[in-house]
Amino acid sequence: MAKIKSNSEEVLSQFIKAEKARFPISMSDSRFFEIFAAQQVLKANDLSDKEIENGIVGEGLDGGIDGLYFFINGQLIQDEIKSYDPWKKNIDLEVFVIQSKTTAGFGEDAIHKLVNTTEDIFTINNVLSAKKFKERYNPELLEIAERFNIGYKSLVVKGITLRFHYFYVTQGDNVHPNTKGLTEKLGKKIQELFFNKASFDFTFLGARDLVEIASRRPAQKIEIELSKQVLYSDKNSCVCLVKLKDFYKFIVDKATNKINRHIFEANVRDYQGDSGVNKEIRETLQTTEGDNFWWLNNGITILTNEITAKGNSSLILDSPEIVNGLQTSNEIYNYFSSITPEEVEKESREVLLRIINPEHDKSRDKIIKATNSQTRIPTTALKATDPVHRDIEQYLYSKGLFYDRRKNFYKNEGKPQTQIVTIIELAQAMIAIKLRHPDDARARPSNIFANDDEYAKIFSYKIPLQLYYAVLLIMQKVTSFFTSASLSNNEQTNLRYYVAYYATCLASSKVYLTDNDILIASEALTPTILVQALERVKLAYQKAGGNDKAAKGLAFRESLENELLLMLMPEVAKNRAAVKQRSTLSKATPLKKKAAAMKKVTKKIAVPKKTIEVKSAGKKATPPKKKAAATRERTAEKISAPKKKIRVKGVEKQAPLPKKKAATKEKSPKGK
Repeated sequence: MAKIKSNSEEVLSQFIKAEKARFPISMSDSRFFEIFAAQQVLKANDLSDKEIENGIVGEGLDGGIDGLYFFINGQLIQDEIKSYDPWKKNIDLEVFVIQSKTTAGFGEDAIHKLVNTTEDIFTINNVLSAKKFKERYNPELLEIAERFNIGYKSLVVKGITLRFHYFYVTQGDNVHPNTKGLTEKLGKKIQELFFNKASFDFTFLGARDLVEIASRRPAQKIEIELSKQVLYSDKNSCVCLVKLKDFYKFIVDKATNKINRHIFEANVRDYQGDSGVNKEIRETLQTTEGDNFWWLNNGITILTNEITAKGNSSLILDSPEIVNGLQTSNEIYNYFSSITPEEVEKESREVLLRIINPEHDKSRDKIIKATNSQTRIPTTALKATDPVHRDIEQYLYSKGLFYDRRKNFYKNEGKPQTQIVTIIELAQAMIAIKLRHPDDARARPSNIFANDDEYAKIFSYKIPLQLYYAVLLIMQKVTSFFTSASLSNNEQTNLRYYVAYYATCLASSKVYLTDNDILIASEALTPTILVQALERVKLAYQKAGGNDKAAKGLAFRESLENELLLMLMPEVAKNRAAVKQRSTLSKATPLKKKAAAMKKVTKKIAVPKKTIEVKSAGKKATPPKKKAAATRERTAEKISAPKKKIRVKGVEKQAPLPKKKAATKEKSPKGK
């Protein structure tokens, strides 16, 4: 007889069923529960579906870890970091480790596993690419752990706060005391590894906890108290002063008592700004006597769908988003989190708010860009507000795809996960296929947003909108094909963009693709072509090492391009090989050594000596054989010619014959 579920277990199963409907029907229940558990644990971080999925590592050889996520100052780190220079001081490093099971209980074995795995992957001097770790853990887990280790070593000298959050998530509710006791051993291991400089917490989440978290929805309407009457207002905007302590209440999530990330505009929320500016704001807040805060600060800009006055004392804002003043908001939160409740109540200083209800998206984007362009935020952090992205969104919408220009907008509307396209996903498809750089698409897609020239190559009005749909269609075909191919999750991640690139070249019979070639290839791509592309790519991948390093490296990409050239453009391949050979010789051999080598070669080769004959200007050169015959003929004529007589003072004398020139003996070449 089946066990009767508790109320919390039954309600949880309904939440899981509803959310799973957004994901591919082929996804297993255990795989989806790993995603669902991570969604609830990281709800305050407001991650996209793809960001959640990229951190799921429970594919066997996981060491008891199903989800692993690494944040720097609240920003999820999922790419290779080109430089850690933007992070100056007061850096917050957070690691979330999640173990999730569909069972109804919490076992002790899971904690034991976590202790051993923690020691292996977070001992920063361990070489995680070593054979013993590769045999023990899967590549996804090792890649994220290595990313943390590199980040930690790069930032620790700058002054960091390090926090580890462990979660054990199941569909049950009861935790045995022995299981709870084991978490202390894990905490001691973290302190041992990081010199007692890391904070550690361990949370058990059961059915009741998951229902409570899943039930939370970001508040649509938030009330904020005014310090004085509104300073200025019209139909769609107002300017007002708000006490710092009331603004603090406005930005805090009452359920968690943490800063509410949903209230910050998604595309700029992760920018932490200049540490010098943060320091100035912090010092101004800590100086409680003297000038009012709003005299010394530029204020905060909030966009909202509706502004409703509640008497003269407060405003109700519908779906508010802070689009400018992120640094100020964070420092206000940090300041009030560090003082006592008594000090909070004594605080009377104010901050200036500009609240705007834009009439349409175009105005909204202009406001975001304009207000942030006047601060230190680089334009690359605001690319999503470029008009071209709005056009892409509208075009893809007509094709049944939801372009997540406003992060998590369509996720929050409950759209199917398979139909939501993030800006990064589209960039990866364009980098792999249009730019022919699948290695960059795999390893460092975000870098292109930091280079205006490179960015313009993939996001521009000059690019036909149909091309964006075409590259997504190619990626969609590859993803669908991979579900039936015998590939591990790691192989799918590493090979996806290479197969898309290779298959597009095969479908168009070209290596250097035009936009029109890609459009044609997106329709011409067949399962047969994909099978051929996967076979060739996988073979080259294994030759290159068959690991993450190979997939992120230039050599793998170049080997595939050379192979395609030999297949589709043999003459070009031949010329490239010749140029490369000359270049290699030029670089490898110093000039003096090269000259000496050439002399040796010259001595070894016997060259017959030639008689050089100077021709008068304007005469054509005579071929050697004809020239020799003509010379013999002229000589014979001179010898046989009749002697001329010369008269000298009446005496007739015989003219002397011309003197015979000494014959030049030609030396024969050696060996002849």
